[in-house]
Amino acid sequence: MNEITNYYDRVEGQRAAWRMMVEQAEMLAQAQIIPQSYQKKPANLIAAGLRGQAFGWDLPTSMANFHIIEGTTSMRPEAMLGLVRSAGHSVLITASEDAATAVGARLDNGDTHTAIFNMKDAEMAGLQNKRNWKQYRSDMLQWRAVAKLCRALFGDVINGVSYVPDELGAVTDNNGDPVETHDNFDSDFIVAINAKKQLLEACDNDKDRASEIWQAVIVVDYAERNGSDQPIIAINSEELEECMNYAKNYSETVLELEAVTDPEDQQLLD
Repeated sequence: MNEITNYYDRVEGQRAAWRMMVEQAEMLAQAQIIPQSYQKKPANLIAAGLRGQAFGWDLPTSMANFHIIEGTTSMRPEAMLGLVRSAGHSVLITASEDAATAVGARLDNGDTHTAIFNMKDAEMAGLQNKRNWKQYRSDMLQWRAVAKLCRALFGDVINGVSYVPDELGAVTDNNGDPVETHDNFDSDFIVAINAKKQLLEACDNDKDRASEIWQAVIVVDYAERNGSDQPIIAINSEELEECMNYAKNYSETVLELEAVTDPEDQQLLD
């Protein structure tokens, strides 16, 4: 009998915790001081809260430490580092204006790993001209090295949340947190969602045409330059102009677009 009573008590406790999370999410989503990806989106807050339970975080802590970048969950680099050290593992970091090194050692089995991220890596990823990389170079290098180390040595600690916001294309401050004001983009950059809207208008709201152009001009180029399919947060003015030219002369360039566009990998515009 006691086992049945304890079971129902646990179930009722879980229901109460769920109701509290829903109420908190609905209230917090109305605030203007939280990240934009959570404003008026209680479901995003609940998703972050559920994800954060694996780390023992409450909803506000989860919201502060998780950032959703175009549908992909990333974690503040300071939070990654905190989780690793809280688990008893060791991380030593050295950083300069040219390179950063993060050396980790596991408490449980003594395994070690060294992760390095330098300006050559940054240049290959097209980061060197971004404003935050100009202003906070050593900090940005440091957080990239930390993320590399955590993926390689502490995957069990970060529990699959393996990217920091900067790796997913977000403009961040020296602490690795996304800076959501568009004023922090370099003057020749356009936020991707705004660029997509302009392109869609130029295509007379033809989503298929706009998607084909975006895929051929932007997505393929990013994959070639970055060697990945990371979310595209911003593009430069030249890229937008190229898209517009394709939209203006679409009937004349459709064959050229087909030559560089994978028909099985179309990306719909938001």
